[in-house]
Amino acid sequence: MALQTKFCYVGMPLTLIDRSPADIRHVGASQDWHKEEFSLTADQYRFEKQLRLSNGLSKKEDVRRVLRKNLAAIHSSWANLYFARGDYGKAREAISSAAKYDLTTSLALKWVLSRLSTNLTKTILSIRDRFKPGTRPDRVSWKEESIL
Repeated sequence: MALQTKFCYVGMPLTLIDRSPADIRHVGASQDWHKEEFSLTADQYRFEKQLRLSNGLSKKEDVRRVLRKNLAAIHSSWANLYFARGDYGKAREAISSAAKYDLTTSLALKWVLSRLSTNLTKTILSIRDRFKPGTRPDRVSWKEESIL
């Protein structure tokens, strides 16, 4: 909304929270809400749409830079997911997509490792994930700056 309109702060609750069990609350495609693919797809769609909508903004470069970083992180997370599943071709494609949005040193290192040894890359990523307890690799919005 902030990209398209002016808005104001409202100091009162405007939503209701449904506390029924997830298997009752979620229907259709949202039944997969807990899966990494669902979260990545939703985040990717949201950031791609925001990037398209930011074309007409007067201060668009700052916004677009953040959106490109978020999209790079999403595609990097896709690559991590594909490596974990052994789908190395898709992992390499995801790394290339991430690099198109924001090429960082850690992403370049991941790209080089994926070309040299897919098994080594998979091992490094799994070791790294073990030392980051409590994080969900599919939630880009909650990630730190590091993409690798």
